[in-house]
Amino acid sequence: IAAEAFHGLCNERNDQSVVIAGESGSGKTETTKLILQYLSECADSQSGVEQQLLQSNPLLEAFGNAKTLRNNNSSRFGKWMAIQFELPAAKICGGRIQHYLLEKTRVVIVQEGERNYHIFHQLCAFANKTSEMKLELKGRGSAWLSDIKTLVEELKVSPASAYHYTNQGTTGIEGFDDGEEFLHTMAAMEQCGLPLEKTKDILEALTAILHLGNVNLESKGSDSSSPMCSVREDCVAELSKAARLLRVPEEKLRFALENRTLKGKLKKKTEIPLSAVEGTRARDALAKAIYSGIFDWLVGTINKQFSKGRKGRSFDMLLNVGILDVFGFEVFGNNSLEQLFINYANEKLQQFFNQYVFKSEQGLYAEEGIDVGFVRFRDNQECLDLIEGAAKKRSFGVKIPSLLKILDECVVMPKPTDEKLLRRFIETHNLITSTTSKNPTANKHFSAKRSSKHTFVIKHYSGDVAYNVTGFIVKNKDHVHLSLKDLLRASELSILSGLFPPEAEAKNDPFAKIKKSSAMSIVERARKKEKEYKKMSMRKSTMRHSRATHTLGSQFRGSIRALIASLRETTPHFIRCIKPNSSKLPFSFDSQTVLRQMRTGGLVEAIEIRRHGLPYRKTHEEFLRQYSAIELLRADGEGEEGAVTARTTTTSEDGDRSSSSSSSSN
Repeated sequence: IAAEAFHGLCNERNDQSVVIAGESGSGKTETTKLILQYLSECADSQSGVEQQLLQSNPLLEAFGNAKTLRNNNSSRFGKWMAIQFELPAAKICGGRIQHYLLEKTRVVIVQEGERNYHIFHQLCAFANKTSEMKLELKGRGSAWLSDIKTLVEELKVSPASAYHYTNQGTTGIEGFDDGEEFLHTMAAMEQCGLPLEKTKDILEALTAILHLGNVNLESKGSDSSSPMCSVREDCVAELSKAARLLRVPEEKLRFALENRTLKGKLKKKTEIPLSAVEGTRARDALAKAIYSGIFDWLVGTINKQFSKGRKGRSFDMLLNVGILDVFGFEVFGNNSLEQLFINYANEKLQQFFNQYVFKSEQGLYAEEGIDVGFVRFRDNQECLDLIEGAAKKRSFGVKIPSLLKILDECVVMPKPTDEKLLRRFIETHNLITSTTSKNPTANKHFSAKRSSKHTFVIKHYSGDVAYNVTGFIVKNKDHVHLSLKDLLRASELSILSGLFPPEAEAKNDPFAKIKKSSAMSIVERARKKEKEYKKMSMRKSTMRHSRATHTLGSQFRGSIRALIASLRETTPHFIRCIKPNSSKLPFSFDSQTVLRQMRTGGLVEAIEIRRHGLPYRKTHEEFLRQYSAIELLRADGEGEEGAVTARTTTTSEDGDRSSSSSSSSN
């Protein structure tokens, strides 16, 4: 597949893409590595950018992959890697990485049998085994290894079992040496252009996150429901360590965890005490914001390194080979908003596969006059209509709100709850609602019991998934308190201080006081006030809509749609990774598991439609451009000059028909 993409780039002179799909744990990440290795070998560069492309993969794996119940190295983010080639030399000259939906919740909450991101466990393992580890790494001198060891020793990191964020699930993976992997991660960071000073800043921020997880808050006074909280006395030392590593004053960190700041209509700030539960949420929100910022900064730094090879150079033509490695379809015991987004992305990719392989194939055969009948395939358009929305419903003439639309609307509702959200889901899409036994707007891919308080089911192309709405609204808000933003802005770590740039002052404040004019009559003043309040109300509505469009769901939906639009501008190549068994066992082949994946992924239908169609497909012009050399050789051997010219003339008289019959016989 990688060879087809590369030769298509060189011969057809258009952008190519490789779409790697499959369930979680089926081998998509390893497939991505193989494609990168092939392209780097075939089209190396003078600037060494292909080595940076290769090293970026293990670096992002360390920060973006984790052990799950179904995969020991599961990608918890989506990645689109565009590799840029200069033509006609066909050499790599740059690249760019776009990432989607990093699973931030994993930083603070880990299910039983899973674990946090690899980098946390690598850091803890290396810090507590350096004395007995054999510090050797191919191509690295003793001075570099000594610098890394000194840097980590200064952090005074404890074992992973000592931190709340890393001891919730499992701390190790069988056959996986976290300490050794840490050295490979550090080497990859250097290869991708990160100086040791920036590496130190990142490791300090990571260690600060670990200490933050050990900062517990308790209610003030004897009443556990007290609206005020404070840091527990036995956690003050952890608070002090976190503040030192984040390079912020300890008292400001304490204040941000115990209070939240609101900005009023006149930009006046008000401090509101937090309860113990709210304080814990603020702590977790801070940890997630820091980790997400580190990941974004890493991707941005890698992209800057990729672009250095193009500076000051001119190219005749630049084309891309894009590699898409996204999270696989997921079904867990408890499926939350992250799983809904992941499965939605897989639904979009499955639709793209359907449209390219089935709909375009059948359209081509119809144009060529080839009767292949109609091959039935699983069209998932109705499921996508349920999740992301569709055009106006023909029978009613109105647009039925999708699940993501309802979720965004509930975010800006007064006092929203997950239970209210589920009720709206049921009233809109379930067949049976609280008021009717036959809902005219029901979607057959949605189901939920009327008595259900937390769960609903979506029938995906790969199977039914039950989702728990607990935490949907909080996660979709993706909100960080103003006090936490101010705290990070004051950090001396440049990586953190740039996460939340100061908000620009609004030119026209919609909530400014209406000035009174003594020259106006009472009636005129009243009319002007009424107009002003109407304008303010409209502006408030606009602001609410603006806030809604910046939810996690709306951002992810926009990113996925842009990704699909980019894929449509390329010549796609598909790789479907098949998981041989569900137990993560080597050399074990479960035929039922494999057959299910082939059927739900559309592979059986794809093979059937290809059997009916053309084994070879090119226009006459493309065919001649690629194979005319054979005719030249024959003409030279037989002394028949001008054979190619004659063939070309015959072709042009026939018009621009497809050369299916001649090419097949060839």
